Amino acid sequence: MRFFGSRSAHAPSWPALAFAAACLLSVVITGVTAKTAKTAKVAQTAPLAVQRVRLAVEDDATATKHVTKTPASPAPVDLTYPARLPSPPHAVTVPQDATVTLTIHLAPPSDAAADADADADADADAAAAHAVLVAIAPDAAARDATPLTLVAVREAPRRFVATLDLSQAAVQRALRRPGAFALTVYAHPAPFRAAASATYPLGSLVLDLAPHDATTPPRADWPIFVPEPTIKVQPSPPRRQPSRLLALVFAAAVLAPWALILGGCVRLQIRPSGFWKGNAVANSLFFGSIVSMLCLFVAYWVGLSIFQMLQAVPLVAVPTACFGYLSLRGHVVARLARQL
Repeated sequence: MRFFGSRSAHAPSWPALAFAAACLLSVVITGVTAKTAKTAKVAQTAPLAVQRVRLAVEDDATATKHVTKTPASPAPVDLTYPARLPSPPHAVTVPQDATVTLTIHLAPPSDAAADADADADADADAAAAHAVLVAIAPDAAARDATPLTLVAVREAPRRFVATLDLSQAAVQRALRRPGAFALTVYAHPAPFRAAASATYPLGSLVLDLAPHDATTPPRADWPIFVPEPTIKVQPSPPRRQPSRLLALVFAAAVLAPWALILGGCVRLQIRPSGFWKGNAVANSLFFGSIVSMLCLFVAYWVGLSIFQMLQAVPLVAVPTACFGYLSLRGHVVARLARQL
């Protein structure tokens, strides 16, 4: 018998080998998929549950965990769900500067999850709880206190440990007042699903805290707020100003040449059209000196002081007066020549 046109009845051809390999690969993929689905089903159908909690108090004075109950430090308390801590007046009291250690044990998987493979159980245990938190809420009397949330540390797949150190300044600043505080354990799976989360109210725990003054700001090892030196502004010294009488005298001295020139032009009946008649050189110099005087006034308005102005005025006023005299004299000579 030949297989798919093979030359020998005992040696199968390559299509037969490919078909056998495809069948084997399909079986392997089907098994892996079924195992993955089974593991996912275990993780989804097994909600978390807190089985028991052990509360131990460690006194910093002795730095040892007390096994027997003493007035200063209580003995460890083992709670199995749904048991709670004893209520007052038999409540557990934690002395000042002590450390409270909560060892939280999660319950094993349910019966439906226990039927899974050992590997699936190990994977479910490893991913059973993503976070285990312990909430410490004050009672109604301590309204100004702030609730605390402790994050438990994983020590085993289903064992977590949370520690509350009353000697820490942050804890004292948050709780502020001694009194009863309610403890609640929260276990959340990964990924988070509210239906699979676990909540275990442990009851009330009396914390003997030193009263904390909320009005006192916390002190740091280094100064955060340092008083800075006061900024002092030194005003500029007042500028020297001449007296009013002196200013009027010098103003009259500056305006006097202009008054004389204006009076001479009116007396001689000089018109703007005939200004350049007579001595042309004297007229040009006089006109240039007038422009220089105007530029000096502009410079005074822009930035010169009155004293700088008074020093520069004689340098311009004297030539202006001289050139004005020569210009007016030329106009007089020209007028007399026209009359003759």
